[in-house]
Amino acid sequence: MSKIKLNKASKGEVFGFSFNNASTNAVFLALSLYFLVYCTSYYGMSPVIVGFIMTGTRLFDAVTDPIIGLLIDRTDSRFGRFRPWIFGGAILSALMYVLMFSGIRTGTLVGDYALITALYSIFIIGYTMQTACTKSAQTILTSDMKQRTMLNSLGMVWTMVVYAIAMGMIMPIVNGGGGVTMALGWQRAAITIAGIQLFFAAFVVLALGKKDVKGNYSDIEQKNQPKVRDYLDVFKKNKALQMLIVAASTNKIAQTLQSGMTVVFYFYVVQNQKLQGVVPLATMLLLVIFMFCSIGFINKYGRVEVFKWSSLGGCIYGFLMIPLIAINPSNPGWLIAVLALNQLLIAGTTDQNLMSMIGDAADYEYYINNRFIPGMIGTSFSLIDKIVSSLSTTFVGVILGAVGFVSINETPTSPKMFWAILVAYCAVPAIGHFFSIIGMHFHPLKKNVHDEMLIELAKRGR
Repeated sequence: MSKIKLNKASKGEVFGFSFNNASTNAVFLALSLYFLVYCTSYYGMSPVIVGFIMTGTRLFDAVTDPIIGLLIDRTDSRFGRFRPWIFGGAILSALMYVLMFSGIRTGTLVGDYALITALYSIFIIGYTMQTACTKSAQTILTSDMKQRTMLNSLGMVWTMVVYAIAMGMIMPIVNGGGGVTMALGWQRAAITIAGIQLFFAAFVVLALGKKDVKGNYSDIEQKNQPKVRDYLDVFKKNKALQMLIVAASTNKIAQTLQSGMTVVFYFYVVQNQKLQGVVPLATMLLLVIFMFCSIGFINKYGRVEVFKWSSLGGCIYGFLMIPLIAINPSNPGWLIAVLALNQLLIAGTTDQNLMSMIGDAADYEYYINNRFIPGMIGTSFSLIDKIVSSLSTTFVGVILGAVGFVSINETPTSPKMFWAILVAYCAVPAIGHFFSIIGMHFHPLKKNVHDEMLIELAKRGR
């Protein structure tokens, strides 16, 4: 490996590009956390219907992925292949997010449903434009395993920062503007989050300035450019992508459901919404430590192996968390300890591994089929991932509706709400980790194969 010259990035390029995941997650996390609360509290919408809206737009998100991925791989502009999509996507999604939470009313509840659905759908297009580049642009930035691990580890750190902001700042801003039933607070919070998204996106565009150039896309000159039907071939032949989809999509169901139930978890289980900003911040700080400690293990043993071990720990502990949290759910120290241990056990299944493994799957496609189509590989992953994970938003609405939830203003705490939310919050992620173990067992890019692939790709000039 030492005699082969790999494509590497500068420290500044790694640092700058690492903000892209946080940029997109700034708006997506805020949407996942508060969309249900906003729609039920401000508009008086049904939680079940809101859940179906989120599911429908998630499915629409999946449909737009392959189209945008194909367009990215066919892009040949003076500003590169990825930067136009990152910049345009950030502006479009930020604008739609602000409009969604601006409190616009049409005069009828049906009209409000239609407006929110339309804005959410357009938001998805911009969001997909930018997220597709998170997965694919790393392939031209660097081929070095250590740099990709560091790149996506930093991305996790910035994502945790925006998650902490969403958890700790949005509700105080909303309450300062008159509460959840008033538009002013939601407007201020939306502008704040959208500003963070655009600020991070600017770093990403600057970081890709030297790598995102036409000279790195000799394949764009070929007469037979990628076509929609090529997606079938990708799904059929790329086993690295297949197994990653199995592992990651089931985890995504759990993560999205857990994120969507965070507000009600702190309201009905913890019964102290002030801890919603304190506990996640503390556990995320600990996760940062765990995550960076795991970098050495990832580089030594391989991404696939560490992902598998983390999934095993997460599967077992997920079920144990139910009685552990129930012992003393309102004690912040105890809650931090229980949730932090969960973060420790699943650190290897986070985006520091997942995003890098999507890039590895794109490299694997070039390795086995001699096709450099990172946009299509990244959005192939997203297509299945989003179709499967879209079910989780419906689960949230159905679970809450089944236990009698209307809104946090109208539904009192009860043992039924306590246990239903606690079990869903802990057990569903554990089931997702079980399927991740299976996916990683059959993944082809174990450490030795991955090293051999990088040597071969370096010889080909990638």
